[in-house]
Amino acid sequence: MLERMTARKKDDEEVTRVLAMLRDAVRYSNLSNREVERRLGYSANSGYLSRLFGADRELKFRQIVDILEIVGLPPANFFRAVFGEPDDSADALRLERILQHAHPPGGAQAAEAEKGPVPLTEEQVEELMKRMIRKVLFSDDLPPNPKQPQRK
Repeated sequence: MLERMTARKKDDEEVTRVLAMLRDAVRYSNLSNREVERRLGYSANSGYLSRLFGADRELKFRQIVDILEIVGLPPANFFRAVFGEPDDSADALRLERILQHAHPPGGAQAAEAEKGPVPLTEEQVEELMKRMIRKVLFSDDLPPNPKQPQRK
């Protein structure tokens, strides 16, 4: 039970630190809280950021990303500032490479482009073969087969 409480306290400290750094990112971006709130779609007097930074509201990842986009700070830069240098252990690097390969930067479109063509099903291959055979058998436009001697 003590271990769980200690872990929870450490997590709370990390959340407090992330909130403080997010608040500072807004502050040093030269945008007012009201301007950020307006760009987020909240009314000017909502106090949304004040409540968020005061830990009166639960912080969500989407909120972090939206705020970072508005202040012009890429999430990679923010999280590098939050967590410092990465763990270079073999296990951590292996998992990082797997994640980068499975989820490349640039979103779903980049991932789809990197994957290449989607493999065909057996039925699709069969249908393509039927079409090709029909085309070969019933088309007069094909060049002569190179293995058959040509008539003169």
